[in-house]
Amino acid sequence: MGAVVDGVGELVRSDAMRQMAWANGSGITYEVAICPSGAGLADFDWRISLADISVDGDFSSFVGIERVLVLIEGEGMNLTLDGHTRSIEPFSPVYFSGESVASCSLQHGPTRDLNVMCRRERVACVVDILDRSSPISAAVEPGETPWLGVLTGSWVTDTEPALALEPRDFIRIDGKTSLIGQGCVVRVSLRA
Repeated sequence: MGAVVDGVGELVRSDAMRQMAWANGSGITYEVAICPSGAGLADFDWRISLADISVDGDFSSFVGIERVLVLIEGEGMNLTLDGHTRSIEPFSPVYFSGESVASCSLQHGPTRDLNVMCRRERVACVVDILDRSSPISAAVEPGETPWLGVLTGSWVTDTEPALALEPRDFIRIDGKTSLIGQGCVVRVSLRA
């Protein structure tokens, strides 16, 4: 769990993420956040995580889960879903069912990806990539749990005191916040 921060909500630094083995045992995931807090892979409502992929391989099956994958580092991968292969470019969200038979092959070496998983009967998710110069404004809409994650560049919040955010740092927004900086930010909107 991240630190609660006045004026923002919750802050999760990249070096404080919980490391877990993949469900299929083929790698390590860095958990940004999970709901409910302390849930495991069998009983979460939603989960945001990062994963390093260094070899081609199969994805774990997650029955009842909707998934979003965003390649955030590396030069691309081929993603095969239920026998259909497509090239995945950086910062392009791909939505798919957790029941899909999924595998990847790396195009030019290791990658890192952002994974958002939601239990489809409980939570809906939208992932937007914001690639621009400052400012990025974020406000909570009714029924929403929004997270902002820095993918590239350096950003600071408009809060007092300001929080400096580096790549792979995430914040959960409780009210209204702006980020000032330049680079790429992901906005994950979760709705119960």
